[in-house]
Formats: sequence, C-alpha cells, structure tokens
Amino acid sequence: MSSAVLVGRTDAPASHTAAAATLRTVTTREVVLKDAKSSTRPAGAPEPGASPSVPRQAGAMNKVIEPGTSRTEGDTHTLHFTLHLPHPVERVWPVVAGHGDGLRDWLAAADTFEPHLGGTVALRWLNTGPEGEAVPGRITAWDVERVAEYTLEGFHGRIRFHVEPYGEHGTTLRFTNEIRGDDELRRDCLAAWHLHLEYLAEALDGNPVDWRSWTPDRFEELRETYAPGPRS
Repeated sequence: MSSAVLVGRTDAPASHTAAAATLRTVTTREVVLKDAKSSTRPAGAPEPGASPSVPRQAGAMNKVIEPGTSRTEGDTHTLHFTLHLPHPVERVWPVVAGHGDGLRDWLAAADTFEPHLGGTVALRWLNTGPEGEAVPGRITAWDVERVAEYTLEGFHGRIRFHVEPYGEHGTTLRFTNEIRGDDELRRDCLAAWHLHLEYLAEALDGNPVDWRSWTPDRFEELRETYAPGPRS
C-alpha cells in the first residue's frame, strides 16, 4: 500500500468509484487527512452503529483530543472528534475558518476560501509536496465564531467544526466528517483526522507542521488504534 491519506490524495480505486465511495489513497484511492496506507476502523462511540476504539497511547495529547468515534449507515460513515483546547474561541476560530495561513499550519493550503455560506473553497494538501492538486468545494454552513462547515469533492465529504467556550479561557471543538466508502476508508480517515487534529493543537501552541519533513509513521501508528468494523 502506498501512503497518501486525507492530506494530499485525489485518485480513487475502481472499487470505490462504483458507489459514491471515493476517498483518497495514494495510487489507488484517496484518503482524507494525509498520506498513509488505506484502511478503515470504527471508533468508540457508545451507541448502535458505532464501535469503540482503544488508543494504545496516553499522555498530554489524549487530554486534548478524545479518541475518534464513527457511526456507519450503509456506505456512509460519520466520524466525530471532540477537543478541549486551552485557547479562547477567538484564537481557535481563525485556524479552522480559513483566515490567513490558519489551515496551512495543520491541514492544507487554502488556495481559495470565501468565508460565507455558499462560498468557494479549494484546499491543497501539502504532505505530498507544495504542488499538490487542490480539492474544490463549497461552504455549506457558516456561523462566525461558532460553525465552519465545508463540503469537498471526492472522498473528503462534509467537514464541520463547531466551537464553543470551555471553562474560563478554553474552547471545546466538536469535529464531524461525513464520508462515503468502505471500512478501510473509514479507518484511514479516522487516523488521518486524528493526526491533523493533533497538528491543530500543536499549531495553536505555536508549533505549525513542517510539511517538508512529513512522514506517514504517526498516521500508521494511529490507524492501528482504530479497530476494523464488523464484516457483513
């Protein structure tokens, strides 16, 4: 398997084009957050349709990012992450809402980002090099300093950020990604988004990603923490 997940992939295998299941994988299909091998795993949602995940690592980052969960209906997977960030909403909002280099520091270059409902978006993942192909989309929900949602073409699907105050100076970020594809894609995207959200937390602390030195090692490690879904 080649490495290209969510962060910079635009090709999809024939097995995924039949349905609307085209995420991004490196040579055969696309995966959502960054380059890595493709696979799927449900995360630990304590409700019907979701399967629990048990991360193998613990530490400060786990206090910020709760393990991802997923819910599957047919070939549609809805992924959820919750982050408790030690930064105010005014600091977090620009980083998810396409202001300046906010997205580049942890997710992708925003070649186009029109911050209003219906606005055009084009995100270019950088883990495959600075000349990666931009993925177009639209702003599908927008409420300043509360909700930023953009829906991209291909396997990336609907990407939603909901922010609200947490404690005196913090922010709770609730992240949702709705995709269509097989279980391998689900696991790929859980791992990829988990990784990107780690990058987000680090960027807010003043440590943006150096995409030139990016490797898939952490992605692969995270992917192993998300279990495969039940076989039909």
